[in-house]
Amino acid sequence: MIELGLPTLLGQLIDHGVAPKNPAEVYHFGLWMVLINLIGLVGLIGLAYTGSKLSTNIIRDMRDDIFEQVTHFSHETYGEFGVSSLITRTTNDAFQVMTFLQMVFRTGFMTPLMFIASGVMIVRTARDLAGVVFLAVPVLLIGVAVIGYFSEPMSTRQQKNLDWVNLTLREMLSGIRVIRAFVREKFFGDHFEDANRAYTKSSISLYTLMALAQPGFSFIFNIVFVIILWLGALQINAGQMEIGALIAFIEYIFHVLFSFMLFASVFMMYPRAAVSAKRIDALLQVKNTVTENPNGITTTTTHGELAFDQVTFAYPGHSESPILRDVSFTAHAGQTVALLAVRGVVSRP
Repeated sequence: MIELGLPTLLGQLIDHGVAPKNPAEVYHFGLWMVLINLIGLVGLIGLAYTGSKLSTNIIRDMRDDIFEQVTHFSHETYGEFGVSSLITRTTNDAFQVMTFLQMVFRTGFMTPLMFIASGVMIVRTARDLAGVVFLAVPVLLIGVAVIGYFSEPMSTRQQKNLDWVNLTLREMLSGIRVIRAFVREKFFGDHFEDANRAYTKSSISLYTLMALAQPGFSFIFNIVFVIILWLGALQINAGQMEIGALIAFIEYIFHVLFSFMLFASVFMMYPRAAVSAKRIDALLQVKNTVTENPNGITTTTTHGELAFDQVTFAYPGHSESPILRDVSFTAHAGQTVALLAVRGVVSRP
């Protein structure tokens, strides 16, 4: 209401204050515009604060859920995802979702209402000029759809390349002593450079596609404004429209196109956020194979002792060739126990 009330008051100020040279009406409408601007400022500050707090709290809880889920993963599940991918999903993917949520909370709910209300005001102000504005909407929708279609696979490729960068960096940092001992710094440097170049290339492609949207939309907006100014000037010259009504009409057009551009930005950010959300959801939907035994022993009379009684253990997928078979021993406090492999299978301590 505030955004659309300002153009209306501006048109009234020009038609009833500036054009007839009536200072009282200028001051009257001017004070109302200042008051509405102050109310709008408070509203925007509240919107920014609540939107940011809500989105960051959501991502905070999401990261807590991810961490809780990962702590119960088996070694096999760790191997399926990889540590570097788990880190990327917890940090970068969560950040992409948070950025999208902030945009939705700040503009995603308001812009459709703004677009509809501005369209109604355009039709009420100058119905014959409204057709020019609505003819540009299908062109803008096609542009948004094309960008959204191509951005999703680019976002998927970008996140996978980021996983590769994190994997290479983690291997190099964790094994830096071995790498230096065997003088393999150049090999790992080239390996990291390949991963970094792939991530850079995918990022440039994605951001270039996103960057093309704003100048393309601005070009269409400028064409619409030029046509409206030309047709409006003809109507003013013929006495069919007042100057204030034309200025208010142009402001309504600005709100229609600007709200559409904001909504398009949300729509174009959705594929990136959807890719990150799917990666996080895949992590949270994993059914943990490691579960707690409800009848397990939680308290003992002795402390610092560990007893194995006919224990057999095999890694997942290798149940026919267990690593431990019928192993029984007791490790007392302060003792060091070594397991010696006999023909690839530990049978006794």
